Amino acid sequence: MSIINSYNDLIPQIRDVPILETRQTTVVKDTAKSAENAGRILVADDDEQVRRLFSKELTRAGYSVTEAHGGRDALSLLRRMHFQLLVLDLDMPGVDGFEVLKTVRSEFPDLTVPVISGYLEGALLKAAECFGAQMALDKTVAPKLLVETTRKLLRHRSK
Repeated sequence: MSIINSYNDLIPQIRDVPILETRQTTVVKDTAKSAENAGRILVADDDEQVRRLFSKELTRAGYSVTEAHGGRDALSLLRRMHFQLLVLDLDMPGVDGFEVLKTVRSEFPDLTVPVISGYLEGALLKAAECFGAQMALDKTVAPKLLVETTRKLLRHRSK
């Protein structure tokens, strides 16, 4: 086994290896047809089961997905990596979804953000829209609608 002296020495060795993202990332092979080449999606939810379910559904549809376990983690990842869409839970401890939305609108104004919550009421939906969310989904129906909603939002974004 040889010692790697530089980043350039490493590239030929990893060229055909799938790239693993940070934080419980689901890996997708890079294919030209994968989800209309829509790019990367960040799923931010403090509920691990929900986060993994959404990631699994989006990955199955061909998207490259990275998971964030909360608002602070989501903002950190957004500042280090480029994403086309952020699936964002509104109700998270610490930095909640509204704080993330406010920051996203100032630092990443072109990022598409559908929000999810298990407590979607009319006033909460209006508040999320005021903070810049493009769409809101109830967690109980979101897994069924998530892939279709993601495709629509990203198609609309690219026009």
